[in-house]
Amino acid sequence: MTASQHTIAGTVLTMPVKIRKATQHNAMFAVDADGAQRLIDYSGLQVYRPLPRRAIVTLILTHFIDGDLGTYYEYSTCVMVKPPGAGAAALQSAFVQHMFVDQAFTLEAGRTIWGFPKVMSYFAIRECSTDVVKSTVKNLKMDDPCWVKAGEDLKAFLDTKPFQDAFLGTPAQQGAGSSAGMVANGQAAI
Repeated sequence: MTASQHTIAGTVLTMPVKIRKATQHNAMFAVDADGAQRLIDYSGLQVYRPLPRRAIVTLILTHFIDGDLGTYYEYSTCVMVKPPGAGAAALQSAFVQHMFVDQAFTLEAGRTIWGFPKVMSYFAIRECSTDVVKSTVKNLKMDDPCWVKAGEDLKAFLDTKPFQDAFLGTPAQQGAGSSAGMVANGQAAI
């Protein structure tokens, strides 16, 4: 196998991975900088503060329709960070804090190849209709029975013990020398 190939679940992927069709929705928020910093303190990185007491957090929902990793949904939470020791004018990078996916192949590929903090999370999407999810976001009430079913599905899944101990932590997210840290400090790119 060459350096530009990876085997995931018996499938050989050749880099770069191709995404032929996808849709994406983004929302950027100016949030409390100290709160955002607490969220990523474990990484050793510093949040980018474009304004006093404010940091930037981006929420990204992507539907990968046709690509080498298959069809799946991905929801990410990213925090803008600055390279260690860099001033405010330095190129900023996004630190991927959370990346939820609904497909096992991309979960393994993302964690193994790129070190992304991917976590399986598809139960509500499968059990609740789009209208119910939109209503829940709007009124903040999870009173539809689909949410109970999603929770039951999740418990049944977790009862199978599908993950290694401490599966929510990934070595790729531990400090400025990690893969995410190297992206943030300009030593690597995606």
